[in-house]
Amino acid sequence: MSEQDYRQIIADNLQFFLDLNNVKPVDLARKLNVSESTVSRWLSAKTSPYMDKVDEMAAIFMVRRSDIITPREEDQYYIDAGTRSKADMLLRNPKLGFLLDAVSDISEKDVEILTELAKKIQKEERGDDEA
Repeated sequence: MSEQDYRQIIADNLQFFLDLNNVKPVDLARKLNVSESTVSRWLSAKTSPYMDKVDEMAAIFMVRRSDIITPREEDQYYIDAGTRSKADMLLRNPKLGFLLDAVSDISEKDVEILTELAKKIQKEERGDDEA
């Protein structure tokens, strides 16, 4: 694999995780303490980040380092890569992992209640008037 191929894989994965997590490149640059142009060069596959920055991004997106630096595999279990990534996030994050266990033991009515609560929280975080 060429260096350019490697940079393109990182660029594609980085863009995927930015989109999935609704994070803007400028916000990622601030969190990583790098310039916006640095993130732009990563996204355009002109350069690639050092491993310490890859590790920081993995922590930000709650994924493994390998999720950022290796080609994405098509997972037949999930409908799309976004669903896979979210499920992986739940599995890897100790604060959220319990949700996977809890969901198998709750009623359909409780699922509806939790769904409405999550929607309300999202609206409040966005500042929607109809929270």
